Amino acid sequence: MAQPHPLQNLYDRDVHFKIETVWDGGFEVALVDPVTGYMAGGNAKTFDEAVRWLVDNAEKHLADMHEKRRQKPRTFFNSFTRS
Repeated sequence: MAQPHPLQNLYDRDVHFKIETVWDGGFEVALVDPVTGYMAGGNAKTFDEAVRWLVDNAEKHLADMHEKRRQKPRTFFNSFTRS
Protein backbone atom coordinates (compact mmCIF):
# COMPACT_ATOMS: atom_id res chain seq x y z
CA MET A 1 0.00 0.00 0.00
CA ALA A 2 1.28 3.44 -0.96
CA GLN A 3 2.27 5.95 1.70
CA PRO A 4 -0.03 9.00 1.92
CA HIS A 5 1.41 12.27 0.64
CA PRO A 6 2.97 14.40 3.41
CA LEU A 7 0.39 17.14 2.81
CA GLN A 8 -2.39 14.60 3.31
CA ASN A 9 -0.77 13.63 6.61
CA LEU A 10 -0.80 17.28 7.73
CA TYR A 11 -4.43 17.64 6.69
CA ASP A 12 -5.38 14.47 8.55
CA ARG A 13 -3.70 15.89 11.69
CA ASP A 14 -5.78 19.10 11.40
CA VAL A 15 -2.75 21.23 10.49
CA HIS A 16 -3.82 24.20 8.39
CA PHE A 17 -1.31 25.38 5.83
CA LYS A 18 -0.94 27.50 2.70
CA ILE A 19 1.29 27.15 -0.32
CA GLU A 20 1.34 30.10 -2.69
CA THR A 21 3.27 30.44 -5.91
CA VAL A 22 5.34 33.57 -6.39
CA TRP A 23 6.22 34.80 -9.86
CA ASP A 24 9.85 33.71 -10.41
CA GLY A 25 10.20 33.47 -6.64
CA GLY A 26 9.32 29.88 -5.87
CA PHE A 27 6.72 29.28 -3.19
CA GLU A 28 5.59 31.05 -0.05
CA VAL A 29 4.47 28.66 2.67
CA ALA A 30 2.67 29.24 5.93
CA LEU A 31 1.20 27.39 8.85
CA VAL A 32 -2.05 29.06 9.79
CA ASP A 33 -4.30 28.27 12.72
CA PRO A 34 -7.83 29.52 12.02
CA VAL A 35 -8.48 29.77 15.75
CA THR A 36 -5.37 31.53 17.00
CA GLY A 37 -4.05 33.04 13.75
CA TYR A 38 -0.78 32.92 11.81
CA MET A 39 1.94 30.68 13.20
CA ALA A 40 4.96 30.61 10.87
CA GLY A 41 5.92 31.30 7.28
CA GLY A 42 8.78 30.89 4.89
CA ASN A 43 9.92 30.59 1.30
CA ALA A 44 11.05 27.66 -0.83
CA LYS A 45 12.49 27.42 -4.32
CA THR A 46 10.73 24.15 -5.24
CA PHE A 47 7.46 22.47 -4.37
CA ASP A 48 9.34 19.62 -2.67
CA GLU A 49 11.19 22.14 -0.50
CA ALA A 50 7.87 23.81 0.33
CA VAL A 51 6.38 20.49 1.45
CA ARG A 52 9.49 19.69 3.52
CA TRP A 53 9.31 23.15 5.18
CA LEU A 54 5.66 22.59 6.11
CA VAL A 55 6.29 19.12 7.52
CA ASP A 56 9.36 20.19 9.52
CA ASN A 57 7.74 23.32 10.93
CA ALA A 58 4.42 21.63 11.66
CA GLU A 59 6.27 19.26 13.98
CA LYS A 60 7.78 22.24 15.81
CA HIS A 61 4.50 24.14 16.14
CA LEU A 62 1.90 21.38 16.50
CA ALA A 63 2.04 21.07 20.29
CA ASP A 64 1.94 24.85 20.68
CA MET A 65 -1.05 25.10 18.32
CA HIS A 66 -3.06 22.54 20.27
CA GLU A 67 -2.24 24.24 23.57
CA LYS A 68 -3.38 27.62 22.25
CA ARG A 69 -6.61 26.07 21.00
CA ARG A 70 -7.31 24.67 24.45
CA GLN A 71 -6.75 28.09 25.98
CA LYS A 72 -8.88 29.98 23.44
CA PRO A 73 -12.11 28.19 22.55
CA ARG A 74 -13.33 28.84 19.03
CA THR A 75 -16.34 31.04 18.57
CA PHE A 76 -17.94 32.28 15.39
CA PHE A 77 -16.49 35.77 15.84
CA ASN A 78 -12.90 34.99 16.85
CA SER A 79 -12.53 32.62 13.90
CA PHE A 80 -12.32 35.73 11.69
CA THR A 81 -9.73 37.64 13.68
CA ARG A 82 -6.05 37.15 14.32
CA SER A 83 -4.53 37.25 17.80
